[in-house]
Amino acid sequence: TCDAGQWSCTEKSCSGKCSFTGGSHIVTFDDQAYTFHGDCKYLLSKHINESYIIVGQMEQCGISRAVTCMKSVHITIST
Repeated sequence: TCDAGQWSCTEKSCSGKCSFTGGSHIVTFDDQAYTFHGDCKYLLSKHINESYIIVGQMEQCGISRAVTCMKSVHITIST
């Protein structure tokens, strides 16, 4: 897990999945839930050796700045 910007190992079991729904709702691999809005590109997942990288681009999609949508997802797989 990441604690205050530092990685720490735990004995917690991990489901091995994460999710990004509704344009701003994120559940991480360690089952932590976050909601945020931002018009930017975000690193969603990557392998430690960067054999794959998943980046999502969010953008404002409503009349309010608090409404964002996933515009695109870019997946890079190294061989």
